[in-house]
Amino acid sequence: MAPCGGEAILVAARLRPQLPGDGDQKQCLSVAGGKQVLVGGALESGKHAFTFDHAWGGDVSQAEVFAQAAPLVDSVLQGFNSTVFAHGPSGSGKTHTMIGSPEDPGVVTRALDRIFLLASQHSSRLTCVFISVLELYNNEFFDLLDGTAGSRKKQVPGGFTPQKRKDKIEVVRNGEKSTLKGKFTKLTVESSCVASEAIDKALAARATSGTNLNDRSSRSHAIVSIQVQQADASAGNSTVGSLFLVDLAGSERLKLSGVTGDAQTEAVHINTSLSALGNVLTALGKPHKERGIIPYRDSKLTLLLQDALGGNSKTLMIACVNPAADQQQHAVVCLQFAARAKKILNYALVNVDADKTSEIEALKAEVMNLKERLGSRMREVEAARELEGREELDGADLLELAEKTAECDRLQGLMRRHEEERAALEAKLAVVVNGKKMMVGDEEEKGKLRDVQHQLFLHNEKLLEAYRDTQLTKRSLEAKEAELATTKEELVDTKEESQELLRQQEDLVSRNRELEERVRELEMEKIADAARKAAAAIVTAKALLPPPGGWKTPESSPVVVFHTPAPITPNLPQGWAMEQAQILPLALQQKGQQAQGEPQGEQR
Repeated sequence: MAPCGGEAILVAARLRPQLPGDGDQKQCLSVAGGKQVLVGGALESGKHAFTFDHAWGGDVSQAEVFAQAAPLVDSVLQGFNSTVFAHGPSGSGKTHTMIGSPEDPGVVTRALDRIFLLASQHSSRLTCVFISVLELYNNEFFDLLDGTAGSRKKQVPGGFTPQKRKDKIEVVRNGEKSTLKGKFTKLTVESSCVASEAIDKALAARATSGTNLNDRSSRSHAIVSIQVQQADASAGNSTVGSLFLVDLAGSERLKLSGVTGDAQTEAVHINTSLSALGNVLTALGKPHKERGIIPYRDSKLTLLLQDALGGNSKTLMIACVNPAADQQQHAVVCLQFAARAKKILNYALVNVDADKTSEIEALKAEVMNLKERLGSRMREVEAARELEGREELDGADLLELAEKTAECDRLQGLMRRHEEERAALEAKLAVVVNGKKMMVGDEEEKGKLRDVQHQLFLHNEKLLEAYRDTQLTKRSLEAKEAELATTKEELVDTKEESQELLRQQEDLVSRNRELEERVRELEMEKIADAARKAAAAIVTAKALLPPPGGWKTPESSPVVVFHTPAPITPNLPQGWAMEQAQILPLALQQKGQQAQGEPQGEQR
């Protein structure tokens, strides 16, 4: 059953400004009303329009873009999960939007500044911030905060490419959330400056190379994870909020980018993962009863973003497009991609840390910070006391020394209080888990519980996989049944057509017989007519023959000599001859002559 009270994903579109290298190309996209992107011209001219939550032209500032992401950053300190990711074709300004530059920082740097600013405004809460920076290269995760990240990379034109390694990072589902499993750095940071410096250093090792579309094209998806753990001592609760900032690599066509070799393999992996992301968005956009199984497992990218797409997270998608006329097709595909995302509902919940683990970690981090501050103050006090022993101090120096001594005493008291709170929280961890008491120091029982949880997780994964296979088999059977029904209908239609053809064939055969009979009748009539004409010709010829004694003339008359005319042979049809003043077929004449034993001769 679908959960209630879902919150739609926020979708924004950003048009990249025209750059000097673009030439004098015309703009095929424009922004109307701050929410619409028009393709090809004005709305009243009938051109297609896409409507989003926000739409920015090329003159928008980084601060205006971050203003729409700021509420999601604020919710992280309330215990929610949030995700901001940029999507678009290669060279459309995604990295500029998410990372920016030192002079004009992007979403990542501004989010860190806001997190530490808000944390400093709540002194009653203990806040601990952890960051991780990963890249998904050729469908494998790499830790960019690792000190050896640079040494694992080889130089390529326009950037670096990661080398293969043994330790792998995988995405696993732990209950209702996706987590990363493997060896990767989770750095504790105390200020936005330290965090930004670490992230900039990590992203410098990201896989990049030059293509026809971009001089420094990202060849991997970059993921910046910021986890904020807060413990409120007065309220007695603690929360864990996570912020994922994702800079997706741009989709590209191999013919346009002109990449070959390893770069071509990278492009194939990038396009495959983005295609899987599109399939997930399409499936989530359908009504809940028609969805079936969402194909999150088709890619590690979609598995990592499972919470951001239809899960426990607040999400903002920024579609970055190039408005140049020769990029119109890529821009429209990206805008259609973003339009599908608008149909998705997320169900964000506050992540309450029930076992107080995050609170203890936050207290430990605070205690370490206090110890460092106390040590620094103690060294200053000792230096001041040594100075006091050597020479007289004036009133200002004495006042400063008294203030530093009081600060040391306050820090010592605060550290003792935090140590007591930490000890009390660790004592609370001795709770009943599955009917057994698990003490914090009992590592063996912890290991057994982790093994059982891992086995249950594997079992659930197998069940989900089996359910997915069953659904796929069911769909296949339904498709085959539909195909069989169609084939049956086609067979019925074919049978009816065959019967009609048989009827037509019978009619043709009957008609042919009638025509043959008529032809025979006409031939016989023709033959009979020829026979009558031949007989008449014979009679006429006989009449012209002289009498047996010849013709006589008077003696006084001149002698008239009559020549016997040559026999007249009528024109007979082929296969016919005249015998004894009868016209018969040759076959009958030969049969008669053989019966009488007479030789065959000519008839005159």
